[in-house]
Amino acid sequence: MGASKEENYEHVLMCLICRSLFDDNDHQPKFLPCHHTFCKDCLREYVRQIGEEIECPSCRKVATVPTAGVSALQTNFYVKYIHNLVQGVYIGDGTNVTCAVHPGRQLKHFCRQCACSVCDDC
Repeated sequence: MGASKEENYEHVLMCLICRSLFDDNDHQPKFLPCHHTFCKDCLREYVRQIGEEIECPSCRKVATVPTAGVSALQTNFYVKYIHNLVQGVYIGDGTNVTCAVHPGRQLKHFCRQCACSVCDDC
């Protein structure tokens, strides 16, 4: 039996440091300037141990964390979008995608806070 859809995308949906799935809380996916993504919690701990000048755990490029801290790093909204696709939140043929919460309603908008597409009723 083959791997599940979630297992196929696991390397994109989890932090490579703690191996936890990204979420909207402590494991929120944050971009480093090199575009590698790690969870907010791991980056906070890394900065606490190393300081504001850190090396990316993947490529070793040096990054300076903003003075406002790890929370000020750009959130990787693509991760949440991919997670929703894998979970089957979006239903459709790729051109007319409908809402899983409100069947038959076409997804027309993008919610920046939720990082997902929504219908008029959402």
